[in-house]
Amino acid sequence: MSEKRTSLFTVRLTETERKRLTTASQSAGYATLADYVRESLMRDATQTQLGTELRQVEQRIASTLATYSGEIHRNRKLEMVNFAMLDQLAKVFFTYMPPLGADALPAAVAAGKDRYTRYLRSVGMGLANGSKESAQKLSETL
Repeated sequence: MSEKRTSLFTVRLTETERKRLTTASQSAGYATLADYVRESLMRDATQTQLGTELRQVEQRIASTLATYSGEIHRNRKLEMVNFAMLDQLAKVFFTYMPPLGADALPAAVAAGKDRYTRYLRSVGMGLANGSKESAQKLSETL
């Protein structure tokens, strides 16, 4: 059951415009010109609303992408800082650590593995984001 139409909306048309609308409404299968115009207005209103909603979604997506872009940029900077720090540490290590003799090498390797295992366990104990188990598994495999 359709709602009773009580509002009147008047539009003045030229004779050419009226003929075009009448022809279009008949070819589209509408019983009256009013039905065709009413349906056309509702379709246009719906499309306008959808267009507005689509623009709002696009703006939210663009804002999200801008945020992610900034975070990626910051992470790249941090990665470069970490790499530079590691590079400096390696330079210091290789510059100031004397090479081991052949007779001390097996003992040094065993002690290094033991210290590394304790280091991984220590790091694992300090993690609270779920990586603790990963660090423990890694230390157990060594």
